[in-house]
Amino acid sequence: MLYARLILMRLLKAVVVLFMIVIFNFFLIQMAPGDPAAILAGEAGATDQEFLRQLRERFGLDQPLYVQLWRYVSGIAMLDFGYSYRQQMPVLDLILARLPATLLLTGTAFVLSLALASSPDPWPPRGSRSPPAR
Repeated sequence: MLYARLILMRLLKAVVVLFMIVIFNFFLIQMAPGDPAAILAGEAGATDQEFLRQLRERFGLDQPLYVQLWRYVSGIAMLDFGYSYRQQMPVLDLILARLPATLLLTGTAFVLSLALASSPDPWPPRGSRSPPAR
């Protein structure tokens, strides 16, 4: 029973930390300099005000900040990370396409760090009369 409560508390803390990271990420994006609609319009080669208004409406940038935050958090909760207009595909597909290479890289680094950390010390301290650690 004690372990179940401990695991439940850790899971609850993990959810809270993940939620805080999502909120921090949202506000970090909001604090970036420039208008996202103007940047997208500049990449598309159009800068007229009507096109900017349409972009803001399409992406919900004309909504209040709390509405944008709710849409962002609810989208993340449903694993809807949006659409990459630069790559012309859903962001989740981009993440899943690169996941095997990422896991291979981190797995290899983890195995190497374990191998190097658990190897015997090739340079024991000088003056030590104790036998080398094995």
